[in-house]
Amino acid sequence: MPEPRHTYIVLYDIAEDGRRSKIRDVLSSWGARFQFSVYSLQSTAREIERIRFEVVCHMNTDDGDRIAFIRLCRGCAERVMLHGAPIEPFSLDKPCCYIV
Repeated sequence: MPEPRHTYIVLYDIAEDGRRSKIRDVLSSWGARFQFSVYSLQSTAREIERIRFEVVCHMNTDDGDRIAFIRLCRGCAERVMLHGAPIEPFSLDKPCCYIV
């Protein structure tokens, strides 16, 4: 049986443009952008650990960088309310990526 996917909201605040760009590229390859520093990911626990590892390699906590991975239960994810035009539609069933 495949590992279950969960909805994660990822928020970041990165001080330096170069690091911010690298983290944005990592997150964009795994999920959908909600806002400029907020992403929605449909990932397994194993994928989240990989993403966290990739992101943390680019961070500098001494410079105030921070990131949060918030896992939503299915019920909470289904109750997400969006107002206005999202950058990408929020979907519970759309896979975030394909690993080849």
